[in-house]
Amino acid sequence: MQTDITVYADDCTGDSLLIACEGTSVESGGSTWQRALDALAFPSPRGPYPVSNRFTVFIHETLPNSRADTNVLATYRIDVVCEQNVAHVHVQGTSSRVASKDVRVCIGDDVVEIARAIFRSAA
Repeated sequence: MQTDITVYADDCTGDSLLIACEGTSVESGGSTWQRALDALAFPSPRGPYPVSNRFTVFIHETLPNSRADTNVLATYRIDVVCEQNVAHVHVQGTSSRVASKDVRVCIGDDVVEIARAIFRSAA
């Protein structure tokens, strides 16, 4: 299974999108959130990453060796709004069992560190 992550340093509502980083994991075990955390272990570019109070993360899971019409397993959009020391997380996805959960963060954390905290909390 391949898990691809893209972190955007804004809320994806504007005309231009600033990609903070991308990452990929080819692990098959664990939850989606653990595989997402693995994908952000060595993102590209290496940083530094922007600090933003709004950002969006996309997770795309595929079976790379399957037919094109059956290789997509799941797609998630995670919108994050940070206020004080809390990241408010809203997850939309292809799975009906997706839950949103607020996560405690430190003021000044960059978007990648906050995304990792979200994935650790959900894993």
